[in-house]
Amino acid sequence: MIYFDNAATTWPKPPAVVKAAIEALTDYGGNPGRGGHALSVRAGEKVYAAREKAASLFGCGAENVVFTKNATEALNIAIKGAYAGGRIIITDLEHNSVRRPVASLAKNGAAVSVLTTSDCDEETLSRLASLCKNGVSMAVFTHVSNVTGRILPVLEMCRAAKACGAVTVVDASQSAGVLPFDLAASDIDFLCAAGHKSLYGPMGTGVLIARRFARTLSEGGSGSQSLSLLMPADPPERFEAGTLNLPGIAGLYEGLSFAAEKSDFFAPHGRALVERCASLLREIKGVRIYSAPPEKNVSMVSFSLEGLPSSAVSDLLDKKGFCVRGGLHCSPLAHKKLGTLKDGLVRASFGAFNTEDEVDAFAAAVSEIAK
Repeated sequence: MIYFDNAATTWPKPPAVVKAAIEALTDYGGNPGRGGHALSVRAGEKVYAAREKAASLFGCGAENVVFTKNATEALNIAIKGAYAGGRIIITDLEHNSVRRPVASLAKNGAAVSVLTTSDCDEETLSRLASLCKNGVSMAVFTHVSNVTGRILPVLEMCRAAKACGAVTVVDASQSAGVLPFDLAASDIDFLCAAGHKSLYGPMGTGVLIARRFARTLSEGGSGSQSLSLLMPADPPERFEAGTLNLPGIAGLYEGLSFAAEKSDFFAPHGRALVERCASLLREIKGVRIYSAPPEKNVSMVSFSLEGLPSSAVSDLLDKKGFCVRGGLHCSPLAHKKLGTLKDGLVRASFGAFNTEDEVDAFAAAVSEIAK
């Protein structure tokens, strides 16, 4: 099988990630932060090492790094925990992990405005400035669309929203590990990332960088301040109720290390594969490309094939040995924008281990289906 579904979760994982997760289960499986014995202490040290590794990658303090089970949980904590009334601005490229928490706040009276993004960054920023003039209390922006691969200018967008008094939340599910961050020099209050995508960690891991106060969504044991009826006031313990996913975090530590080592490789590699794939697919009769051009794309090509719904195309590709994603990709706002709500799109998304030869074979398979 040739795996082109890296936007959903990267695979294969680096061998060090697999080894670290197994070692956490077999060599030191104590409960981190929940005991003073040697195995618990060693587990706690591994968790803290992972915090430091994430802090180094994102340009923040280790105390700001919260481990979650995925980016969706991180987004729910940030959006629901930091919202304090007023209007919320999101973009027309948001995943349901943003759209649904915001919709739940809207049911309780929150006003929501959807920013229409443009292929021109300046136009997007101009439209955002106009929306902000009407008041904004929270702005939630995806960094990279999981449908088109489009990179949005989130640093400038957050700066504009912050100038109007907004709490800023960034969904970095598709960009963390691929595009650089220096949160200390940014206006991002909460950064939410999936550990299992381009951070190359195991599924069941996520990262929330919390740089301001938010209410908790769950309460329970925190390993400290046990006499208090309330969760600790500060991150990370404030948002980490209950036992952490030690094997996942141990694997994520190695994934973060891999991402840091390959930081200069990921984006150019992904863009080269995007350019090659899109160029080959454009030569096939009936194919229409919807993804962003390589210079504004991280690693994915989305397309339709005339006469077939995306689910049928992805099934046929599966039979030919290619793992891709067909459908709406949990992002109906983006498909509405593109006019592809009825049949969805086929998405081929590339990772560190994909090659040009694989892309060539993929294009040949699509060509056979088209014929």
